[in-house]
Amino acid sequence: MSLHTPATHHQPITPQNDPWEAYEDLQLFGQSTLTNIEFTTTTLCNMRCEHCAVGYMLQRKDPEALPFELLKKND
Repeated sequence: MSLHTPATHHQPITPQNDPWEAYEDLQLFGQSTLTNIEFTTTTLCNMRCEHCAVGYMLQRKDPEALPFELLKKND
């Protein structure tokens, strides 16, 4: 099943039309459902987007990074 219903597929993504919001799961699946997993890969950004999980924790320099191999590890 696609997460993009006809109503969201043609409309621009905005705070009012965000197909990744949890309330969409209730409408599409009838229950809360894990539909995506996000990794924050950096705390360096100057955009300050409303949807950003990092938010005000943004920094001028990244702390010591985790190796990518750890993120893609399957076991």
